[in-house]
Amino acid sequence: MKETFRRLVALVAAVAIVTALGLMAGCAEEEPVEPVDEPVTEPVTEEPADGSGQEVASGQDVLEGACVQCHDASRIFVQGYGADWSAIVEEMNAAHGAALTDEEQVAVVEFLGSRELSAGEDVIAGKCSTCHDAQRIYEQGSAADWAAIVQQMTEVHGAQLTDAEKAAAIEFLEGL
Repeated sequence: MKETFRRLVALVAAVAIVTALGLMAGCAEEEPVEPVDEPVTEPVTEEPADGSGQEVASGQDVLEGACVQCHDASRIFVQGYGADWSAIVEEMNAAHGAALTDEEQVAVVEFLGSRELSAGEDVIAGKCSTCHDAQRIYEQGSAADWAAIVQQMTEVHGAQLTDAEKAAAIEFLEGL
C-alpha cells in the first residue's frame, strides 16, 4: 500500500512538473534569435491541381520543415488518433508562431489526416488508447522499459494483445 501511494505521489509530482515546465515554455517571452549562416533549402513543392502556377509545399514537407522544429515527428504522429488536425494546426499558427500560409495549413492537415499508421501505431490507437491518451503515452518517452510496461498491461491490467501486437507496439514505443 505504501509503495502504491509513493508511486502515485511521484506520478502526480512528475505530471505537475511537466505541466508547469510546458506552461512556462509556452508562455515565455521569446528572445531574439541570432541569425545562423546556414544555407537555406527550399521545400520540395508540388504543382497545384488547379493549374494556378503557384507551387504549394506538400503536407509532409511542411511538417518536416515547420512542425518538427518544435516537435519530433513521433510526437506529432502519436497524437493522430482522432486528432482534430485543423484545430491543432490553427492553434500552432495562432498561439505558437508557426506562421504557415493557408495553403501550407491545408496541406499539412490533409497529410496528417490521411497518413497510414504503422503496425505499432495501429495497436496503440486501437488498444492502448482505450485507457491512455496519446500525451500520457508520449510522456513516458524512450527511457521507459516498454517491454516491461506492455507485459504489465497484459498480465496485470488485462490488455488483450497478441505476441505480434506486443512486438509492434514495443517497436513503435521504443522509437518515441
